[in-house]
Amino acid sequence: MPAGFDQEIVQDFLTESGELLGLLEGDLLVLESTPRDPELLNKVFRALHTIKGSASFLQLTNLVTIAHAAESALNAARNGVIVVGPAMMNLLLDAVDILKTHMSQLAAAEELSVPRADLVAQLAEIGEGKSNINAAHTAAHVPATPTPAAQAPQQTKPTTPTSTNSTSVRKLELGPGKADLLDYLVADLDETMGKVQASLDALAGAKDVTTSAQSLSDTCEQLGRCVDFFEHSQMGQIAQAMAKAAGKLTTRQDALQSVMPHLRSLCELVNVQALGIKAGEVREVTADEVLDQLEVASTGASAVTPAPSAPLGEPPHEPVHEPHPLAQPADEAQPQVAPDAKTPDAKAEKHDTKTVENTIRVEIGRLESLMNLVGELVLQKNRIGALTRRAASTTIADVELTEAFTAAAGTLDRVTSDIQLAVMRTRMQPLEKLFGRYPRLIRDLASKTGKKIQLIIEGGDTEVDKSVIEELGDPLIHLLRNSCDHGLELPEDRVKSGKPETGILTLRASHEGSHVRVMVIDDGRGLSRERICKKAVERGLVTQEQVAALSDREVWSFIFEAGFSTAEKVSDLSGRGVGMDVVRTNIQKLKGSIDLSSEFGKGTTISITIPLTVAILPAMMVGVGSEIYALPLGSILEIVRPQPEQVNSIGGHSVMRLRDSVLPLVDAADLFDQPADKRVDSLFVVVLQQHEKRVGLKVTRLIGQQEVVIKALDEAGASSTPRAVSGATVRDDGGVSLIVDVDRLITMAEGR
Repeated sequence: MPAGFDQEIVQDFLTESGELLGLLEGDLLVLESTPRDPELLNKVFRALHTIKGSASFLQLTNLVTIAHAAESALNAARNGVIVVGPAMMNLLLDAVDILKTHMSQLAAAEELSVPRADLVAQLAEIGEGKSNINAAHTAAHVPATPTPAAQAPQQTKPTTPTSTNSTSVRKLELGPGKADLLDYLVADLDETMGKVQASLDALAGAKDVTTSAQSLSDTCEQLGRCVDFFEHSQMGQIAQAMAKAAGKLTTRQDALQSVMPHLRSLCELVNVQALGIKAGEVREVTADEVLDQLEVASTGASAVTPAPSAPLGEPPHEPVHEPHPLAQPADEAQPQVAPDAKTPDAKAEKHDTKTVENTIRVEIGRLESLMNLVGELVLQKNRIGALTRRAASTTIADVELTEAFTAAAGTLDRVTSDIQLAVMRTRMQPLEKLFGRYPRLIRDLASKTGKKIQLIIEGGDTEVDKSVIEELGDPLIHLLRNSCDHGLELPEDRVKSGKPETGILTLRASHEGSHVRVMVIDDGRGLSRERICKKAVERGLVTQEQVAALSDREVWSFIFEAGFSTAEKVSDLSGRGVGMDVVRTNIQKLKGSIDLSSEFGKGTTISITIPLTVAILPAMMVGVGSEIYALPLGSILEIVRPQPEQVNSIGGHSVMRLRDSVLPLVDAADLFDQPADKRVDSLFVVVLQQHEKRVGLKVTRLIGQQEVVIKALDEAGASSTPRAVSGATVRDDGGVSLIVDVDRLITMAEGR
């Protein structure tokens, strides 16, 4: 952690900059395909500038160094000196990687690593216009007429201050951390002063005074934030006064002619001070008189025409400059307004509308604690409901009291459900936060494999619990790597098979009731049934005689066996099948399931189904002998009471005929190893389904539905329970029940 800074400030920086970096990487990849998009160029530039500005406050020299170099290169692209191409994009993404590393090191309280000198040098050369990395230094890329932004740096030369002003000078003294960043911040100051001068010139001849005045006000506020670094209080005071006066002009346009001379005088004084900073000096100027005159002129006392009074209840807006250590810089990409030019009314709307912050950041630990408390509340709600029903069933029950208890229990049930839903929503996050990492991954994989790949993301706004997002990241990376490395073909192979050169990889998410389905779809070569079966026979997973009777889905399931692979050559990226057992295990930890379908020569689809949350589960409670178990309600297709003629045996295993299909039948008493003396005849069969696979579970009795709070089993408990158990829960009667893992149950039934 940077010395002398509060942990909360550092954490704010990590949170804000981390979010910016996440968006920045995605925007850079979009920029590669639309390199001349000015809005996107400005957006990525602003993100880097914001990160650099905050890092400079924290005196993170190594971070500022790489951020400044990347920012300079992007500025060259903004000014039309160079066009962002693949080679330049590689450098920018390398810079983002270093920034991510710095964030991780800062979070771990480690010293920030020194950025690669060659990378910093290459980016700096691009920023200075000395590099032709993309062969883009042509006349076509240089504007014929310099824009105000391009002219800005030349406009920082001050005019001579009036003779009535005197200047005192002292040496600029900065701490070691700030001194290392001086060159970068001086460059920022120089650029900002150019913008202030350009905004002043634009305001002088503008037809739309409101917009131009707001532009000047914003730029002066930006100047104030820039000056904060140098601890030059008078310079900051002048910048604040200019911002305030310009803000008043948005509602008192008649005062423009009176205010302009004083604004120009103050701009000259600030220029003198800026030159002093570049020379290592703090220059104090005589500015009180000009500041007083500006205050009088901006209030309208000296205006040519008296300003109309503001309507009742609508006082003129006066922006107040309140710098915050980590305040974001103003919009760097803001267009400078030339005389006779008009810009959109966004600034005016921004000025008239008060911005209200409607979000807050909450430490994740607090949400975890709140979710645990909600879980306990659900358990107690169930308990109260059970006690109420029990009290109502007694012969000596007081009718009025029973009705009161029943009404209170119903209200508690409703309120608890509302609280549970509200807390769950606070933990919900869009999958876009996860999916946003993958365009960079696919770009790198395409480069390494020599393939052309287009990634299409659909349903990124689908929301799931935060814990699900965290656990889903690694499995998806493995699946995407598999698709790129072994699913999609090389361009020449695709052309030979009548496909476009570019392979399509689709990442799709959608809601399905209380679950979310995530699909990874490629239009590549597909899976070879013949090769998979051959490998399965070699490994003894199936006999040659059994192969012909297997469905495609059963053949594809071999993919998920540990160490199974049909790859002729092991790749450093992935191997279709290698590690797929780990992927399935990770998905099962989320109480989810994974399914695969493929058509040879056409492509492969991998489908993952996961619950919205892994904390609370609607379940059907069933009795098995004297024990009670919980079955996930979302997996129950139907419940039947079979007739004796419906139950048969095939190959020594029980099956049940249900209409036009035959289901494998599992006795829950066998599944849970119940002693023979405690077994009771099973009267019901609960038909469970995952994807298109079904199984019948024989149970003794049906108890009813409950919302159960999932409690993970410790290692000792997990080792002593059957494999088809995903956790445990406390029932409404206070007892403990195991929760059946349907996916594992189906797998066990198929493997008999």
